[in-house]
Amino acid sequence: MKTIQLIDVAHVEAAAQEMAKYAESCRRAAKDVPILADIYTAQALSGDMAARYLRTIIEQHGRIAAASQQQEG
Repeated sequence: MKTIQLIDVAHVEAAAQEMAKYAESCRRAAKDVPILADIYTAQALSGDMAARYLRTIIEQHGRIAAASQQQEG
């Protein structure tokens, strides 16, 4: 059994926040093209959902998780 260090969820959350800021500025710029505004909204939501999911995983497993080694043969 070996252990792996999980990435810090704060980095993912910070990236999601930056993506949301970028998406908001793009939405404002795309006010005359509704489909682009919707696409930018989807991008921001996907980043936020990824951060939430990762936070849940880290809360379940802790910051260090055990991983079983696969035998090579």
